Amino acid sequence: MAEGLYPHPTLDISIEGVPEKQTAKPTVTLRHDGLYDILSRTTLLDEDLPEAAIVKCLLGIPKANYNVSHKTVYYPGTPTTTSTATTKLQHKMEMNALNDSEAGNGGGNFACGLSINVLLVIAHQALVNMFNMFD
Repeated sequence: MAEGLYPHPTLDISIEGVPEKQTAKPTVTLRHDGLYDILSRTTLLDEDLPEAAIVKCLLGIPKANYNVSHKTVYYPGTPTTTSTATTKLQHKMEMNALNDSEAGNGGGNFACGLSINVLLVIAHQALVNMFNMFD
């Protein structure tokens, strides 16, 4: 999500190896103060992703000739563990483009964030730690 932008912004989230039809189109909202908010969110299952998913986010303000991008690699599946911990976690990946800039500045700090189901990861790590205590 990017907030307080002017003029009209664009936001694109793409994942290499995933058809564009599976990635969402952004929602642009014109606020009462004349500034724009933009949100794009995509949720995919790990099995729908390539082995190393390259996620690209691009925020643009075409009329201001402004673009900022971020690329990250997401590795689907469970973290590598010892053979005694064989818990299979299924989690969704959600990509949000985030812009924490102040309203009206036309851009600023931009990051593309990936969040997986954090509770499952924490539970998985607790299991791994428990099994490692017995080694």
